[in-house]
Amino acid sequence: MGKRNTSLIESLIFCCFVLFSQAVFSDISNVTCSISVPAALEPHYNIGQSIVLASTWKGDTPNFAATFKANGVAIGTFNGSTENANFSVSASTLKEGSNNFSVSVLETSVPNSTPVEGTAAGSLFMDRIAPSVTLTIISGVVVSPVTGSDEVVFQVSSNEALGEAPKITVSPGTWNAPTPVFPEVDPFTNNQYKLKVPPGTTGGAYTIRAVCRDKTEPAASRNEGSGQSAFTVDASADGSPTINSSVPPSPIRTETVTLNGTIQKENGNQKVEVLASGSVVATANVPANSDSWSVSFPIGQGNFKYAARRVDPLGNVSTLGPEVNIVSDRTPPSIPTLNSAKTPVSQSKIKITGAGVNDSPYNSLPIKVKLFKDGNAVGSATANTDGTFSFDDVQLVAGNNLFVAQAADTTNDNSGNSAGNVTNYSNAVMVVLDQTKPTIVSGGIVISAPGTPSAFTSLAITPEEENEKSLAESSEPESALSSTGKFEPPPGSVPIGTRSFHLPMESILDNKKGNLQVWLLYRQAWQSGSSENSIQMERGINGFSVSLPNDQKDSISYRFLLRDRAGNASYFPESGELTRLNKRTSLLRLPLFPESPEISGDADDWPVQIFGIPPAERILSYRKIYVHPMIMPEVRQIIAQSGQQGFIVLRDITSALENPPGFENDLELLKTGSLPQSREDLLVQEIRDGLIPIQLLPDPKTIPSAFNRAKEAIQFRLLHETNR
Repeated sequence: MGKRNTSLIESLIFCCFVLFSQAVFSDISNVTCSISVPAALEPHYNIGQSIVLASTWKGDTPNFAATFKANGVAIGTFNGSTENANFSVSASTLKEGSNNFSVSVLETSVPNSTPVEGTAAGSLFMDRIAPSVTLTIISGVVVSPVTGSDEVVFQVSSNEALGEAPKITVSPGTWNAPTPVFPEVDPFTNNQYKLKVPPGTTGGAYTIRAVCRDKTEPAASRNEGSGQSAFTVDASADGSPTINSSVPPSPIRTETVTLNGTIQKENGNQKVEVLASGSVVATANVPANSDSWSVSFPIGQGNFKYAARRVDPLGNVSTLGPEVNIVSDRTPPSIPTLNSAKTPVSQSKIKITGAGVNDSPYNSLPIKVKLFKDGNAVGSATANTDGTFSFDDVQLVAGNNLFVAQAADTTNDNSGNSAGNVTNYSNAVMVVLDQTKPTIVSGGIVISAPGTPSAFTSLAITPEEENEKSLAESSEPESALSSTGKFEPPPGSVPIGTRSFHLPMESILDNKKGNLQVWLLYRQAWQSGSSENSIQMERGINGFSVSLPNDQKDSISYRFLLRDRAGNASYFPESGELTRLNKRTSLLRLPLFPESPEISGDADDWPVQIFGIPPAERILSYRKIYVHPMIMPEVRQIIAQSGQQGFIVLRDITSALENPPGFENDLELLKTGSLPQSREDLLVQEIRDGLIPIQLLPDPKTIPSAFNRAKEAIQFRLLHETNR
């Protein structure tokens, strides 16, 4: 056990001796390490930099091995006999950032040689990372080629210093270089630039790219980074604005007009330009996000066509929208002319016409015409294209109605009133409403016996009435006449003399007798009751008269038609007919109303309700009178007052059956001179016709001289019948 321990100790001592002997005998000294390339260590270097390490040492036993290290890690070994070495190292093998170099040298010929270290002074900074570049659009993300909206402002920034100003390109297309907002100075890490959009640039997306190179060496292989951003060129304004309405609506009569319309929305403010004949006449500012617009502007007179275009927020101008037509008319139409109207009239509603209305040159139709009476509108009409117009059913009041008219076009004002431009008043037209029928005053007509002319009272005529008479005679009568307008005797009749009809003026009741026309409506005995002839009576100073051929075999039934210029008409009598015999009769009938000739027979009819009770001289002209019971007392009293009571036969007309002879009484009255002279002609006719026996005739010598005609008739009878 002790022996074994002794051997172990001895072995350890031997080893220590050997190691000590080797350390002591290694002969490497003065080891140096340096960076010979690049010469300057301050810059940062990129992958393109050449790197050379150098080392020197002292050693007495070649060969040598010099191992170069970067950051303590061997990167290569030089083997040689010289006491120095240069070593090139690739930049790609070095770590990013700061790199420290060293060398370890040993004698490769000496076993167990101990290497000797040498460290380079300083370090080399390697930068192979491209700079981080940011390009940001500050303004002008959307631009246009229009001045004022054609600038893009952007910023280029880098996370590290740059060795030169950024290289900026714009694509697609060819662009001028942007202008720095601030001077470009080292280290070029942050700056703004302005880019102008060239006129005529096509719309679309464009890219700005900035290429930046860092500040590493060598310059040719500097690390390069880039940043980019896009902007849009909007080169057109899509969608044209529309004009939806005008205030007032066309046609207008105001001096300004307001146009309203719609437009597509935009995020920014835009404008609407209104053009007429290629020139901008008004501009409306449209706020962002609005789709409507309105603008007011002055307007002259005329026919204008307007269209609108929009200027978008970038200044791009759209095409013109649809045209609208605005008529501006502040001129009244021509003054209307009322046509002369028939006057007087009898209808309470009439038609009034006119002409001459037009609205040249603007034709703001329709043209409205109003009719006024006493300052109040009483009718309205729309003028025809030829300028004529009419008012139907215009209401009249009794008497004078003075009318004027005004015309107006159809133009609007700001309140929406389309009353239009109004003319002055037209000429005045007077229409007289006369609804009073001309009538014959009951009792005003005296019907003469056949062969006895009527006595007329003179009636003076004023100049005004004479003029109205001429107008009345020149107008066409609105009454049925015979085919020739003249009396034509019936076929086969033999005219013998004439039969006169007279209507005294004083028997007519009318406000203006000069306006009257009178017709005699008649039928002869041989004509049926439905027949009627007519002939206009001639107006004289004291009445109206007409003569018809006299056929002594027939009586005539007749009545009068009176018509004034207004058209008012009346018949006399209103119903029934008067009868006129062709000879003198001794019988007078006094009915209340006219009766047919068949009832009257050979008698003179005197309808009391029309003519009134006959005067005494009329009653005393007849020997026999048939009287209606209602007036019998008055007739009896007239006869009694005349002293003829008992000489005139009175009968109730409702019970009279025949015509008893009556000449006996007249002969007695003739002898005494008491015969009414109005009955002498009747007695003379009967004496001459032989109706009175000759033996009953009185002696002519006894007849008073006042009745010479009767005396001569008796003498004629006595002479002729005695000779026989």
